[in-house]
Amino acid sequence: MSIQALGEALWDKTEKVRPAVSRSGYYYALYHEIIEMAGAYASDGFRFYEEGDTVNAHAAITYGFGWLDCGCLLGIFNDIDALDELPLIEEKTAPNLESHLKEKTGRYHRMLTTALESVVINPEEESPVHEAAEIVLFKAGRYLHKAEKTMKTGNLLQALGELSYGYGFLDAGIRAGLLRVKKNRHLFTI
Repeated sequence: MSIQALGEALWDKTEKVRPAVSRSGYYYALYHEIIEMAGAYASDGFRFYEEGDTVNAHAAITYGFGWLDCGCLLGIFNDIDALDELPLIEEKTAPNLESHLKEKTGRYHRMLTTALESVVINPEEESPVHEAAEIVLFKAGRYLHKAEKTMKTGNLLQALGELSYGYGFLDAGIRAGLLRVKKNRHLFTI
């Protein structure tokens, strides 16, 4: 899949999504924030892509998908499903962006690693959303580990997408109140 096709898929999903929650309830505000974040990152991704910056385009689009898919997990959307897996991007990075890709992938790896160490599950075990919090942590950790394996193959663009997706999922989980930040608040969109 190309970065542009992935961005179009994100944009299409954000355009089609409808709330599965009452407009007068608090979860509607969360619905609105998640759609706003996913749409903003899709838009940023397209802008970067048009400028020839596939590194930032891919990072933005996959981060937006992380937000959107966390909303799917929470059940606040109608009419869309989460990605089963982040698709393989078959695009190559231009030679002039290789050092930027290497730096950004390394930085995002460090950031996601630290971010996962900086949060705790917020809801009590008896809460029906405690399991959702566990899933958010699991999924963000899973994408960190996927990225580590992908980095070893040399496919840094795919690894960057995996890190960005996991980070977006984690940030959305924090915004949803599933996780509490115990340190390093600067790493999160809160």
